[in-house]
Amino acid sequence: MATGLYLYGIFADQIPDEMVWEGIDHELVHSEVIEGFSFLYSVVHKEKYLASRRYLICHEKVLENVMEAGFRTLLPLRFGLVVKTWETVIEQLIIPYQNQLKDLFTKLSGKREVSIKIFWDSSSELKRILECDQELKKQRDDMLGKTLTMEEIIYIGQRIENSLYQCKQEIVQVFRDQLNH
Repeated sequence: MATGLYLYGIFADQIPDEMVWEGIDHELVHSEVIEGFSFLYSVVHKEKYLASRRYLICHEKVLENVMEAGFRTLLPLRFGLVVKTWETVIEQLIIPYQNQLKDLFTKLSGKREVSIKIFWDSSSELKRILECDQELKKQRDDMLGKTLTMEEIIYIGQRIENSLYQCKQEIVQVFRDQLNH
């Protein structure tokens, strides 16, 4: 016997019934249109889902499949959202937030989500940082071959880690700036 409805996301467009995907616990994914919003859901037999790798990947895969099928304007819902009835969705989401949802869909229309993976080579970045920061390089070089106290190890480690982190943030910002143009 079904316990509730597992919600994946909300779409501005109606998802045709002939689109078939497998969702959480191998249940078929369906679409329900409420007040002009299309909710992607599966019937489930649990009230709660733990954020295991398998469930998280399944949740994400359902959303990816729908977007790959051409339904790109999506508001993903948080992982593990189970409701008992559609009345709950209407009372707790549609009625209080209908205008904000419409505004969000208008704002998202025609836009696409992209993922960018930046490969980071820590050793070459560390080498570059030490070439640029002569003081840090001197401090590190002065410590080579010596027996260090725990405080000295922590100090130089934190300086190097902070420099690497700052470098990463600068690279990420360059990507963001370029993508926002």
